[in-house]
Amino acid sequence: MKFRLYSWTMPVLLLLMFIPSQEKVSEWIVEKKTNDITVSTRTNSLSDIREVKVTTEVDASLSTLVNLIKDVEGQPKWAYKVIEAKEVKAFSNFHWIAYSVTELPWPMSNRDNVTDCKLTQYSDSSILIYTKSVDGYVEESSDNVRIPYIRVIWEFTPLKSGKVKVKFQMLLKIGGSVPEWVANMFVDEGPYQTIMKLREMVLRDEYKDVKLHYIKE
Repeated sequence: MKFRLYSWTMPVLLLLMFIPSQEKVSEWIVEKKTNDITVSTRTNSLSDIREVKVTTEVDASLSTLVNLIKDVEGQPKWAYKVIEAKEVKAFSNFHWIAYSVTELPWPMSNRDNVTDCKLTQYSDSSILIYTKSVDGYVEESSDNVRIPYIRVIWEFTPLKSGKVKVKFQMLLKIGGSVPEWVANMFVDEGPYQTIMKLREMVLRDEYKDVKLHYIKE
């Protein structure tokens, strides 16, 4: 049984490798704090839409959380406005390509995206899943508008209480022309509702009893 483990300093170093050097950001501002969920946003030079960060704590194992994220086909059950999702290619337990379609209000076209997803576990057992838009793999459809850029970071950190701290961070460009209120759906309501549903999903039998051999608890 092999685990991919790195020292505690690696999460910071890994993010510095991924984040473009020209990226300029402001300080995080707390927008909402309710139901033990904290939503913060900041401006980011890579997009006109605010970057969002959501944190909470859950009663779940690391295997449960990883299994939920990697069950790409199950995302429409809990990810905000996602109506279709699939795994396009699996390179390993730690690297895969995913595709999803997000519903937008009529008469706007739905958005789709293809993301490269990489999972790393560190020596303190914490986990980082870094996903970023990638070209190719799925042909663009006339029914949808391809999201030109999306970056999602999941962090799962075990706590002494037995719970796991969950952090979800997202930055995107929606693509095409959309009203400001639609763009704000992806920042104000979408991430919050996604985390609310995630907390429900980890309690379901198909997720809570899963033990992944490549994840160190």
